[in-house]
Amino acid sequence: MAAESLVLAVDDEPAVLNVLERILQREGYAVETAVNGVDAMLRFIETDYTFVMLDIAMPRMDGADTLRLMKKLKPEVPVVTFTGHVGRGEMTETVRLGAVTCLPKPITIDQLRSALDMITVEAQRGTPAAG
Repeated sequence: MAAESLVLAVDDEPAVLNVLERILQREGYAVETAVNGVDAMLRFIETDYTFVMLDIAMPRMDGADTLRLMKKLKPEVPVVTFTGHVGRGEMTETVRLGAVTCLPKPITIDQLRSALDMITVEAQRGTPAAG
C-alpha cells in the first residue's frame, strides 16, 4: 500500500493505539490517531482517509455512534471496528451498521491483513467494502 494512504486509528487505550499505529505503518500506511469518538469525528470531517480502524467501547462517544455518523457523512470510507467485548453483540451490530468487519482484541496481524484485503478487493471493484 502506498504511503499516501492515510488511516484513522481510534482507541481510548494508548497501548492498543500505539501497537495498531505501528502495525499499520509497517504495512505502509500513514496513520493519524484519535482517543475517542468526538476526536475521531473532528478529524474525519476534515480529512479524507483511506479507511478507519475504530474501537467500539470508548468514553464520550462510543464506536457504534461514531460509525453511524461516519457512514452518514462519508459512506464510501471503509471502517473496521474492533472490541475486547466479544460475544456481547457489538461485533454483529457494527457490521450491520456498515463496518467491513469487526475484529476481536487483541488484534492479530493476520486478522488485520485479512481486513485490509477485504477493503482492497472492494476498492478495486469500486463498491463500498460493507454491504
